[in-house]
Amino acid sequence: MTEQKQQTTSAISDELESFLRAYKDRDGNYKYFDRINNMMASNTTFIVVDYIDLDRNKPELTKLITDTPDDMFDAFNKAVYSILREIHYDYAEEIKDKIKVRIGNYSVQKGLREINADVINKLISVPGMVVRTSEIKPLAKKIAYACLNCNTLNEAQLKGLALKKPMRCTQCSEKELEMDPEHSYFTDFQLVRIQELPEDLPAGQLPHYVEVTVMDDLVDRCRPGDRVLLTGIVRIEQEQSLQVRTSLFRLRMEGNNIEFLGGILGNKDERTVDSKDERTVDRIVISREDEKRILALASMPDNYDKLIASFAPHIYGHEVIKESILLLIVGSVTKKLADGSNRRGDINIFLVGDPGTAKSEMLKFAAKIAPRGLYTSGRGTTAAGLTAAVIRDKSGIMMLEAGAVVLGDQGLVCMTEDTEIYTGNRLVPVGKLWNDMKGEVLLTKSGREAKKALIPIGIYDNKYRVDMEGNAFALMRKKHTGDVIKLTFSSGLTLKVTPEHLLRRSTHVKNLWVQAQDVCSGDMLRSPVRVQKPSCTLNITEEDAYVIGCIYGDGYVTPQSITISQSKVNSDVITNIQQKSDVFSLYDKGDRIRTLGKYVLVSRMFQLYTADKTLLKKTRFLIKDQSIDNVMLLSDKSLWAFLAGVFDTDGDFNHVHDKVVAARMYPSTSQHELAVILYVLRRLGVYAKLRKTRKGFPLIHITGSDITRFAEGIKSYSIKSKREGPIKIDHKSSIQRGVEKVVLVERIPYDGYVYDLSVGKYHNYEASLIYIHNCIDEFDKIKSEDRSALHEVMEQQTCSVAKGGIVATLNARTSILSAANPKYGKYDPFRNITENVEPLPIPLLTRFDIIHVIRDSADTERDNRIASHILEIHRDIEHAAQSAIEIDLFRKYLAYAKQIEPKLTPEAIDILRKYYLQMRNVDSEGMITATPRQLEGLVRLATARARLLLKDTVDTEDAERAIYLVSQMLETVGIDVNTGKVDLGVLHGKPLSETSKLKTFTDVFNGLSGEDKNDVEEKNFIDELVKTGKFTEDEAKDFIRKAMQNGQIYERRAGFYAKA
Repeated sequence: MTEQKQQTTSAISDELESFLRAYKDRDGNYKYFDRINNMMASNTTFIVVDYIDLDRNKPELTKLITDTPDDMFDAFNKAVYSILREIHYDYAEEIKDKIKVRIGNYSVQKGLREINADVINKLISVPGMVVRTSEIKPLAKKIAYACLNCNTLNEAQLKGLALKKPMRCTQCSEKELEMDPEHSYFTDFQLVRIQELPEDLPAGQLPHYVEVTVMDDLVDRCRPGDRVLLTGIVRIEQEQSLQVRTSLFRLRMEGNNIEFLGGILGNKDERTVDSKDERTVDRIVISREDEKRILALASMPDNYDKLIASFAPHIYGHEVIKESILLLIVGSVTKKLADGSNRRGDINIFLVGDPGTAKSEMLKFAAKIAPRGLYTSGRGTTAAGLTAAVIRDKSGIMMLEAGAVVLGDQGLVCMTEDTEIYTGNRLVPVGKLWNDMKGEVLLTKSGREAKKALIPIGIYDNKYRVDMEGNAFALMRKKHTGDVIKLTFSSGLTLKVTPEHLLRRSTHVKNLWVQAQDVCSGDMLRSPVRVQKPSCTLNITEEDAYVIGCIYGDGYVTPQSITISQSKVNSDVITNIQQKSDVFSLYDKGDRIRTLGKYVLVSRMFQLYTADKTLLKKTRFLIKDQSIDNVMLLSDKSLWAFLAGVFDTDGDFNHVHDKVVAARMYPSTSQHELAVILYVLRRLGVYAKLRKTRKGFPLIHITGSDITRFAEGIKSYSIKSKREGPIKIDHKSSIQRGVEKVVLVERIPYDGYVYDLSVGKYHNYEASLIYIHNCIDEFDKIKSEDRSALHEVMEQQTCSVAKGGIVATLNARTSILSAANPKYGKYDPFRNITENVEPLPIPLLTRFDIIHVIRDSADTERDNRIASHILEIHRDIEHAAQSAIEIDLFRKYLAYAKQIEPKLTPEAIDILRKYYLQMRNVDSEGMITATPRQLEGLVRLATARARLLLKDTVDTEDAERAIYLVSQMLETVGIDVNTGKVDLGVLHGKPLSETSKLKTFTDVFNGLSGEDKNDVEEKNFIDELVKTGKFTEDEAKDFIRKAMQNGQIYERRAGFYAKA
């Protein structure tokens, strides 16, 4: 039987030798013969044979590889030796016992849960993640024992890892035997543990794992965190219990080949897949066809939006957060400096928000699409689970086990085209403004169309809190299909913007900016106290302006004439018009009788008529040919005169009892013309609103103290104002200056262009009389002692371990995406970030590049859309929430992007420098406004954005977007709620306001204690703290509690404190 087996093995070896000699690749090269020929030059002892090649040419042998792998590998090794001996005889003899054939692309794959007794001694491949690697030790393959009496060499019996030493010398029966290293043969040996991939783990079950023995060239070729496809033979080892062998056995695998998921590892410089067709990036195979699709996708104008839309499409909204996570996934470029130090390229992001806002879902999706992404939650995570630990295996071998961070080693927001922009000279829809601009249409690298121009706009200076005149430098647009947010304000104006567009809050204490989709009815937004004046004014006299105002209020203009009609009750108005312009002829229209139900209406009318060409030309220029936008070009005095004319002919004072409750004008039914009137009134410092009469006719409505301002402005020209005399007004209806109330929020579908202005330094502009921005799992549940283990990981990107004789530094070049719920259940905007996420260590908090706050605000329309989105997914699982980019291509795109190494352009550097210096130069009164850590974060974000767009350089747009993301963070979590100013001391736990309070607290305590250090009574202490004006009673009690916790004071007796 043995002889027959030898003959069979010999025949198989001959067939395999024939295959290795004759097989040609697609280019006609002898694929395996050339590899064998190169073994000596590359000093290797193995070759990798592609299972697909063998199955294509020798299909009868492929089943033997699965069922009898030991015999097949012996035959393969002999075939390789036979060929190598002919080419390099000496080298073949030298490595004869070391020659190995490794199988690549092995198709018989099984999950770790399928490894059982049925596959013992069979060849299989299993996908998994390396979670443990042991130290490397020599393993005996052949051990010779020399007899101390006759020097005869006696060979030991080896079976697996078990060694049986000869009992006696085979020649003289001597028992004294000693191992002879020179005649023994050892190879490198290592134990590796492979665990189920996180995405393959069934819900609610613990992961399965298998121990793998690897030898020779496979030793130290994979590390904890690698995702691999392991090919090997399943072996069994007998269990031992209290030194007694049992009938139980455990399974292990004897490794034959290790392939990284997405690429094959055999020879360092060799892959079984032809390099002309495929490349491997971050363990993901990208074919030439894939690369073409990726580059085609990158060239699309809406590529950036598609990438963002493809991230977690089952989660509604949160586009800015999704963008940040995509930047985290692709990361920046890690730089090694000449002095050996590193500049980390990975980005860390922290999400803190109300429960149920999809934080964990976004983390899980990121882990799913990111190469080497892992997800872990707080409750079940310890320091060892996050970083690394040294443990002792049952065999006594020290094992280095990786934690999560080691296992993880390596939209456009705009306004719609009908939004009107006030330029000082006119109020123009932004779409028309684009069409009127004559410049060349440029294409930005993110795919937006742009036209350069100097556009006068109103801006808000956050530092000095004043309205200013400014300029936009470019207008950009991009196609948008989807929802937009329509906001209606108390002024009656409306604004339509994309959901993520930022709007300026009215307060300087809370977060400065809020996304449109998070705005609720009743919210107050920042509004200009006055809008800017035109750069030049028309030479139209006050008299002419008054007359033209009367014409606009109740006149009629034809190409040849002007007619003004007024009731005889307003005969003084007619007289006033004639005094200011002598070109009119007066006609008495007599009585006009009309019947309205049971009432008889008698109108006694006068009519003024003129065909004067000069007045006709001025009138047509101001109020006819260009709507009434040219009215904005009037000087202040002429503008008051124009408004006086409108009021006299088509306006009145509304009285309740003896008080004036409103001044009203009814000049037009055009929404645009009424908006122009609102703007010119705001320019003059009068707040007005658009309202409707009971019959639905629109009117200009002025209330409160603004009635006085309006009356004072027009009284030099207005007959009705003089007729009214001294005005008593109702101050209860006065409007607060500088704010605008949101009265209605709607989410509506939109398909068209959306536009954006490039403003520069101030990054905001006025639209619809509010300021908008120009747009260029649970971490808190980890124990505090365990979180500190992440400090080194997040800053140095390494993880140091010193235990059990193993001193190692593992690479932890990983980005950390973390999420936490607020301490108080819901995020409290009146508390600083450190109070909302207590007890998160401050040193850890400061190592996040971006911190996003997600608030769950009640909004009927938004809630309805979220509900519809979720229910639609459950209704139509197959088609709902589809990704804009198919998930496989999306993962390959992100992996491909990670190989790009864009360089900072001088322009981008200049923008980042200016922003950093601007933040450092803010009049901060000792507050920390920016640190070099923020500058490093800006560079990482800008570089990551360029990477995501597959660009070779980091340009100004990338820098501006990075600034936007960091600014958004600083203007939310970086704001000290006590002062309303940016103070990074908030992230360090001690904002200037808190430091000031602490000093006051200490001074008051020392003053009450005196030189004799008397006990301080609690009630007296609280009263004195409140008297300083820096504490409320509750704040004083809270400070006392914290001082006791920190050991600064202690309660010597009930209600009395002493200094510790």
